[in-house]
Amino acid sequence: MRCTKVSGLGNDYCVFDADAGAAWTDDRWSELARLVSDRDTGIGSDGILVIGPGEAREDCITVATMRIFNADGSPGEMCGNGLRGAARLLVERGRARAGGSQGFVIATDAGLRTCWIDPEHPHLVRTTMGRARFGPGAVGAAAGFDERGCDGSGLYRIGEESARLVSVGNPHAVVLVDEPLSQADLARRGAGIERAGAFPGRINAQFARVKDPGAVGVQSWERGAGATSACGTGAAAVVAGLHRAGLVGREVVVTLPGGDLTIEITTGGEIVQTGPAEIESDYDWPIDDWPID
Repeated sequence: MRCTKVSGLGNDYCVFDADAGAAWTDDRWSELARLVSDRDTGIGSDGILVIGPGEAREDCITVATMRIFNADGSPGEMCGNGLRGAARLLVERGRARAGGSQGFVIATDAGLRTCWIDPEHPHLVRTTMGRARFGPGAVGAAAGFDERGCDGSGLYRIGEESARLVSVGNPHAVVLVDEPLSQADLARRGAGIERAGAFPGRINAQFARVKDPGAVGVQSWERGAGATSACGTGAAAVVAGLHRAGLVGREVVVTLPGGDLTIEITTGGEIVQTGPAEIESDYDWPIDDWPID
């Protein structure tokens, strides 16, 4: 089975064609994600993207579908870096067209996402990220979770942490910190939030430092992948949560360990993300000895 690795700011995914595993169950895709993503025995990635054909819908024509399986095999609803990589790959393969004001649409499990690529700057991809939702209900918190917050500020207690809860199609806990975390602290605090009992489906943890209203630093701990060099949906969630709190403006440069993303919140509430996308290498993954359920 042929796959192509794409990346955004070092957050990398192996892209597979859904037709190649058309008879596979989700369990089989999850197994593939675990094997392929292992950085010691596999290709090495933060997960896999499964790209299927587009379709004519009542509201638009999609060029493709995109599904995500994290490195541990768990499914994900959305991935900003993966979306940009998939968009660039679709253009490179002639399945989508760069240029034009309308862009092209990819269907994800979090909804439809419009993508734009300037033919003169193909490494830079602009995508919609949907509208943010806030609070325990938006991120799938368990029944009985304290929905009053700490003090009316929009913060919620998760163990020893105080976090803003934001969904941009997938769930995030946004924690403000004064200084960058060490890798040990990121792992300890990130895993504690990810696996907190309040979130049966687990949650992504974003640790944010506000530099000024137009600049934020973020370290990400992603459910199913751990510490990553960048999290596109996390960057969007951070800006949405902090903008709602009045701490940042509508356009913010988010600096992650892997580089910068620009996040814009339109007057209509739509989140738009702009950042780099790279196509790295093609690989062949042997499946001849796999029984297909």
